[in-house]
Amino acid sequence: MTPAAIDKDAVARNFSVAAGSYDGWATAQAGIADALVRRLPGDFVPALIADLGCGTGLLSGRLLARYPSASLVGVDLAGGMVESCRKRRIGGARASFRTGDAEDPAALPDGADMAASSCAAQWFSDLSKTLRMWAASLPAGGLIALATLVRGTFPELAAAHLEAFGTPFPGLDFPDADGLAGTLREAGMRIYAADAIELSSVHPNAREALRSFRKIGARVPGRRPLGHHDMRMLLAALDRRRNADGMVALTHRALVLVGING
Repeated sequence: MTPAAIDKDAVARNFSVAAGSYDGWATAQAGIADALVRRLPGDFVPALIADLGCGTGLLSGRLLARYPSASLVGVDLAGGMVESCRKRRIGGARASFRTGDAEDPAALPDGADMAASSCAAQWFSDLSKTLRMWAASLPAGGLIALATLVRGTFPELAAAHLEAFGTPFPGLDFPDADGLAGTLREAGMRIYAADAIELSSVHPNAREALRSFRKIGARVPGRRPLGHHDMRMLLAALDRRRNADGMVALTHRALVLVGING
């Protein structure tokens, strides 16, 4: 994977603004976090978990419920997301949350035996490098548990953009699922699970579907907004792709990847 240019200050601002509305709109993200927790090995009992790109704590809460004896440190670029976790007291005294960059080794909590991340890695500048860094920080037997959106996500939006303008949709450059497991193997990890999944969020119309991105903070920094005419064209093309229930679906394609160190 080629490292992408990501304006992390803008990402942090966008997600901080969306902290209050995120959980109400992030239905697919919640389902992806559930899928990741279901694929964790039954005999693994961590003492300290790092939730990297923790957001509002969708994954943190599930991991703390799964591992009632574990402590957790959540790290996120967006101060608004971190403050949301603190205000809700996710995990009580067992959890702490701080602002930081999951791609910065200095942000990793000392002594973690599990590095987990769900629906955050698509915002990283260099996911392969970051996974190798996480693997190097873990003890023997430590775990990386990753769920990330991958190439092929939002095919409805891609098709609508192609119909409306004749060009590919200029969204995030999602990672290629095939290369991620190889990255962990190269870092000395044994693959325990590598499953491709699909979940859809559904919306009453195209306008609400596109609004959902703003409500969770998922706006691509530096991308110029469409003008009114072009937006109407895109909305019309997306509305023509309603499903059998008359709803507009946005399909999230994710890789759920679990690797064991050593």
